[in-house]
Amino acid sequence: GGPAGPRLCLSFLQLTMFLQAVYVASLITIFLTTHHWGVLHWVCWVASFSTPVVNMTQLLPKIVAKLSIVTSIEFLKDKHLIASVTSHVKNERLKQAVGLLNIVKLKGRIERLDQKDRLDAVQAFEKLDEEKKQEIESHFYLFDEDSSNSIDRGELVQVLASM
Repeated sequence: GGPAGPRLCLSFLQLTMFLQAVYVASLITIFLTTHHWGVLHWVCWVASFSTPVVNMTQLLPKIVAKLSIVTSIEFLKDKHLIASVTSHVKNERLKQAVGLLNIVKLKGRIERLDQKDRLDAVQAFEKLDEEKKQEIESHFYLFDEDSSNSIDRGELVQVLASM
């Protein structure tokens, strides 16, 4: 696995092919240097020579195909794009975390308001001119999606997320 994977596979394949060549050379040397062959010698030699043939026709094509796939996938990866996407995802998660912190902070402020502060806020609203009141109310109704005349938690989350 990892970036060393294709190189490791290639090195293993090269070592396997080298050992295969040594093995075949040994079989040929035995064939050329042995003068008296019995039936058992021939059977053993043919059986020994069938192993490299099977390796070359069955095993090697599968290994090369897998090596080609692994190597092409490794080289097709765009490291800059991966870093960019990772950075973007981290930034989005950070923005969501900050948004949640803002919601918690705002909720804490609302909970700290006592009845007197709420009455003061209503009185301050009543003192505003009609144009300013209508502007505030129109903004309020933009966020009050269910027309309940209150902004619930879900609506507040959408308001803060839109900021």
